[in-house]
Amino acid sequence: MDSTKIFRHAMVRMACVAILLNSVAQVAGASDYVMKMKRLSGVYTIQCEVNGVKKDFIFDTGAAHTSLSQEFVNELLAKRKISKSDFVGTIQTRNASGVIDNNATVVLKQLRVGNRMLHNVKAIVAVSQKAPLLLGLNAIDLIGEWSIRNGYLILHEYNQEPVTSTVAPVNNNTVNNYDSDFVER
Repeated sequence: MDSTKIFRHAMVRMACVAILLNSVAQVAGASDYVMKMKRLSGVYTIQCEVNGVKKDFIFDTGAAHTSLSQEFVNELLAKRKISKSDFVGTIQTRNASGVIDNNATVVLKQLRVGNRMLHNVKAIVAVSQKAPLLLGLNAIDLIGEWSIRNGYLILHEYNQEPVTSTVAPVNNNTVNNYDSDFVER
């Protein structure tokens, strides 16, 4: 390719990037936070931080709750980012195949999504060692107003106060009823 074609190709790419950024800028206000999402096998992922450990999560508006793999939970335990006291019982979930699994539930003291710090967010621990990490609606609802445009997650202006999920105390009598919306009926 000669230098003229290379130059034209570079100019076209720069123009495309400028158009993309302009379309995102039209949606995002000055105080909004914009995150580039990664497209992976047909789903969007974003980087989140759980108790100081960064991982990519699927931004899953179809999942009721945030879900962690056993592998990631083991990593958090090994790094002392969670402890046994963070586990708050077990719950039954129904997977996409219709199979019902018993899952541990854990409270994440801090879950950072972009510029939002969420506190005490409950997550399920998937039965599978290598299950994908899902950012479910229980966390997505806490981040406030958001939109997706051209592969960017835009977190719209909010009140800047830390968001805390209410976690009910669990004892042996309430474990079976703990957050019954995990099980489809």
